[in-house]
Amino acid sequence: MQHAMMLLLGLAATPAMAQSADERVSLIQVIGVGTVSTPPDMATISYSVIGEGKTADDASVALATKQRAIVAELTALLGRGAQLSSGEVSVIEARSDKCENFTGYNSRPRLSEGDCAVTGYIAIWQGTARTGAVDRAGTAVGAVARLGARMRGYRGSRCAIQRKHNAAQPPPRSLPPAPRRR
Repeated sequence: MQHAMMLLLGLAATPAMAQSADERVSLIQVIGVGTVSTPPDMATISYSVIGEGKTADDASVALATKQRAIVAELTALLGRGAQLSSGEVSVIEARSDKCENFTGYNSRPRLSEGDCAVTGYIAIWQGTARTGAVDRAGTAVGAVARLGARMRGYRGSRCAIQRKHNAAQPPPRSLPPAPRRR
């Protein structure tokens, strides 16, 4: 039995020993990690504007005045290529802080008298500016804030790289047409 095992081990090693040095395959395995950083090529600025007034019309006029000034300043700073968009305008009633539980979870409406009387109105508008003028976006953020807007966000992105990546992808395969019914 021991003799048979030695014979099997000898036969198993024969093919490896039969290869010459030229026939052996060399293997080099390299593993690496890298990071690539690129500056953004698109900036997105999100903000909201508030107008206040004794009446809903007064609040809306105050809001429109601020909005026109902000749009004019953004266009001057970022150029006509900037994409300016806006959301909906909402107008809400303002009440004294003594009006308890008027808003909030499980609240009940109160009559508009006494502490819960309407003291004015607040008009709210949200806007967004997207621009390729990334070098001027910080100045635009400051200008928007100086003109009375509240900043909601600022984000830089690399849209050109994403577009290039998307263009290199093969188009999605379309589904075969559905069989016709007879």
